[in-house]
Amino acid sequence: MKQFKPNDHFHANVMLTGLPRSGTTLTCWLLNKIEDIVALHEPLQLANYPATKPILSILDEFIRETRAQLMKEGTAESHAMQGRIDTNSISNLIDMSQDRQVVHSHQSVDFGKPSTQKFQLAIKHNAPFTALIDEISSEYAIGVIIRNPLALMCSWHTVPLPIGKGRLPMAERYDNTLSKSLCSINDKVKRQLTVLRWCFKKYQSVPACNIFKYEDIIASGGRQLSLLFPKASQLNLRLSSRNYNSIYPLELRESLAKALIKEPEGWDQFYTEEEVSSLARWDHTG
Repeated sequence: MKQFKPNDHFHANVMLTGLPRSGTTLTCWLLNKIEDIVALHEPLQLANYPATKPILSILDEFIRETRAQLMKEGTAESHAMQGRIDTNSISNLIDMSQDRQVVHSHQSVDFGKPSTQKFQLAIKHNAPFTALIDEISSEYAIGVIIRNPLALMCSWHTVPLPIGKGRLPMAERYDNTLSKSLCSINDKVKRQLTVLRWCFKKYQSVPACNIFKYEDIIASGGRQLSLLFPKASQLNLRLSSRNYNSIYPLELRESLAKALIKEPEGWDQFYTEEEVSSLARWDHTG
């Protein structure tokens, strides 16, 4: 089994981001299995703040209050389902005709009191943290979760989220250029390709050791996260990749793969054309 060397510097507070449906919620679920790591799933209600309020000011205040609350009560605000963060914030897909539902909501979660004030706190937000990645990374360690772009786009076609229509409102809130670009595009798939390119280009500035492929997290049983969370080396879970999902029709996979290969800018710095093509050709019947 491949060994992952943790970063030399211990980060008490880590910001997590990634593309929608890349595995960031799964990452929170994994991290919350480890003693003295608390991973929060979209705890900040950023829409309640003026878009002009500096993100670092918001984070500084939230982190200070949340760390104190965890040490005192063991609780923190997070998106969760019935008091716990699950592996997926969207209901499972049975067939393509099914309407999926968002099953997480903002609530107080009991994580239990950390055993030490030096516990690691992870805060995950996808769209806004990606839009503000330069500002955030100037002060905080940041981890990015990415995934095969074809798997992402297949998932986007099934979820009751704005990305299903090729929009990313909380990113557009902070990036007017992205918003104008998406408003000018009539085709849903072309909007999704624009979001994909925008996200992957944002991640090119992040150190490689802070970028985690969904596929590697799955293959390592979660241990790859030890590059940023040293105690994640304890993980050894049997995880199943959802990239190879028989629910997605071959016609859909082939159509999206063709569109991706035609416009590879951004994702081609992280995945190869063959990785996209092989997922498109995958036949679950063997």
